[in-house]
Amino acid sequence: MISAGVKKTSADEQEKAINDVFRMLLMFRSANRIEGKIISKDIEKRVATLEEKLQSTGKLVEQITGFLFKEKKPAA
Repeated sequence: MISAGVKKTSADEQEKAINDVFRMLLMFRSANRIEGKIISKDIEKRVATLEEKLQSTGKLVEQITGFLFKEKKPAA
């Protein structure tokens, strides 16, 4: 919750939470439990990448919900 920005904390606690998440990702990756690239250890770069992915996911959710709840035209 801290690393996602949901829970408000100090900058030190946020940095620790982000580092903990990064370590967990590395651990899962080394145990072959997840696949894919792990971004660099630069915290600002990692946070920026997470924010970009969160924004694109949010846009996809909006598109999906817009499609699902689109008003249907009456049949002629």
